[in-house]
Amino acid sequence: MRINGKTSFLHRIVLEVRYAHGYTYLDRCGRTINLITREYPEWSLRGSPDPNSAGLGSLQNGCLFNFSSENYVFLLEKPSGGDGIANSDLKIFFDQIDLLSRVVSDQLDLSEFKRIGVRTWNKFACSSTDEAQSWIEQLGWVTFSQDFVRSLDGKIEASSFVVLVPSIDRSFRVSVSSQEGHALVDMGPEVLTLRASKLPKRQDVYLREQIKAKRRMMANPDFSVLLDVDTFQEDPLSLDPRDFIVTSLEQIDKRLSK
Repeated sequence: MRINGKTSFLHRIVLEVRYAHGYTYLDRCGRTINLITREYPEWSLRGSPDPNSAGLGSLQNGCLFNFSSENYVFLLEKPSGGDGIANSDLKIFFDQIDLLSRVVSDQLDLSEFKRIGVRTWNKFACSSTDEAQSWIEQLGWVTFSQDFVRSLDGKIEASSFVVLVPSIDRSFRVSVSSQEGHALVDMGPEVLTLRASKLPKRQDVYLREQIKAKRRMMANPDFSVLLDVDTFQEDPLSLDPRDFIVTSLEQIDKRLSK
């Protein structure tokens, strides 16, 4: 996605379907897991299933899947050291949603759905908190009152906002905020999570040099703007999770890029 001169990378994507009368889960949880892991060997059980939920993970692209008597959830996150979720993994994710949603709906006899939603976290890299704040202001999506700022005798250093917009066939909850990355520093048996801007200047220099030399920081920018979009339908009349996530991503890219 390209907005206001910057191209984002997709950090995380989640699809959730909520349903009614899903207590067949209590009777068929084990059978459903057996069917999935036997017929589709990319899936492996995560932890021990219980009356609350059961989880599986994909060995193909790292997708996590969880289902219960109330909902099922698919989650895909960018790999450590990666530059965002690859298009190839995203396409596999769509197929996984199509396949497992059909299996679970069939095994749990689902017919009444309360909500379907897809949530995406896109990050736009920035060089500093000042650039991140400037980029947010230049979007022009929300205007901050200068009278309000002057009344506090200062300037805006960081800001965020949330907007909920019911559209034609689905609703969009759009959240924008500035972010600061964390460095992971290896200190033998310990791994410290540090925020560079909170360190004394001399320590800050050492930290940045260590990151540069040994590449021990996750592939996240030091500073960024997070665009968090939740696209959803309440009480959908029909359900096609694969179509919903594909069309939602298309609408988000087309509408917000304008």
